[in-house]
Amino acid sequence: MTSLAERYAQMRETSRIRERALFASPRIPSELELQARWFAGEFGRRFVGTAGEQIDIVQFGTWNREAGPDFRDAAIRVNNGEPIRGCIEIDLLDRSWETHGHAANPAFEETVLHVFVQRSDREFFARTASNRHVPQVCLDLLGAADVLPAHFPLARPGRCQAPLKDLPEERVRTVLDAAAQFRLQQKAQRIRSKIEAHGRDEALFQEIAGALGYKENKLPFTLLAQRLPLRLLRENARDCEALLFGVAGFLEKPDMEVYKKSTREYVRRLWDQWWPHRDALRRLILPGKLWRITATRPLNHPQRRLAALAVLACQWSRLLRASGKSSVAAARDFFRQLEHA
Repeated sequence: MTSLAERYAQMRETSRIRERALFASPRIPSELELQARWFAGEFGRRFVGTAGEQIDIVQFGTWNREAGPDFRDAAIRVNNGEPIRGCIEIDLLDRSWETHGHAANPAFEETVLHVFVQRSDREFFARTASNRHVPQVCLDLLGAADVLPAHFPLARPGRCQAPLKDLPEERVRTVLDAAAQFRLQQKAQRIRSKIEAHGRDEALFQEIAGALGYKENKLPFTLLAQRLPLRLLRENARDCEALLFGVAGFLEKPDMEVYKKSTREYVRRLWDQWWPHRDALRRLILPGKLWRITATRPLNHPQRRLAALAVLACQWSRLLRASGKSSVAAARDFFRQLEHA
C-alpha cells in the first residue's frame, strides 16, 4: 500500500511542485557553512565530476589542523577504481584553485578532490605543484536539503495554491499530513547520510550540538562537533569543556578583571586546561564573527549551552543507556540528574 509520503512525492513529480520553482536562485552559503554541510554528507557521496567521471566519496576525512586543504585523511573512488587517499579542498568558486595559489602550494600536493559551487565564464583546471591533475566536482545547491534563497519570504503564493484552493478541508488536511511525512522522511535520510559518513554516535553528537545552537548559532555548534569529534572529547574528558570553549574562540584573551571571583576561577581553570592544546588546534578556532550573541538572554547564552554539550559528551554512555529505554522516564531522570561541575 502506498504511504501518504510516497503519494505526496508522486504528486510533487507529476505536478512539478518543487521549492526550486518558486525562486530564482538558492542562497549561496558561506565557505564555512559549505564545508560543514559537505562534511555532514548533506550533498551525498556520489557525484559526476566536471570531466564526466563518476566520483564516490569513500571517506570524508577529518578537518585539517594545519595549513593546506580543508580535509585530510579522506578517500575517493574514480570510475569504480581503487580508493585514492588524500585531501579534499572546498571552495565557493572554481577559479579559487588558481587565485588562492593552491596550484603552486606544496601543502596542496596530496589533494585528491576539489569541490566548488559556482562556475566561471571559462573553464578552470586543478593541478598540483607537480602538475598532477585533481578531479573536480561542482555541487548542485538546489539538490541539497534545506537550502533557502537569500531573501526567503514569510508567505508567498506558490504553484500549490491553484490545486489546493478548491479542495475540501479534509482533503487539504490529508495533503498537509502527507507533506509532513515526506518532510520527516527527508530529514531521516539526511541523518542516515550522516550516520553512513561518521557513524551513529558522531552523527547523534553533531545533531545534538546543532540543536543546542538553535537557529542563530546552529552553524558554529555544528562546526565544533565536527572539528572536535565525540571520540576526541571522550579521550580528553578532563579537558573536554576547555577544548570546546577554546575552539569556539571564547578563550582567546580572557579578561579576568570583568568577572566576579567565582567566575574568574572557573575561566582560569578553562584557560589553564586549554593552552597546552592551543597551538595544535589553532587552525580550528572559529572566527568570532560566526557567533550571534547580541540580544541573547544571559540564561540562554551560547556559552551556557556549550557547557551543557561538554557535560553530555562526558556522560555519553549514560545518555545512550537512558535514551535506549522503552520508557521516557529514564531519559527524564538522566537529564534531571545532570550537573555542571
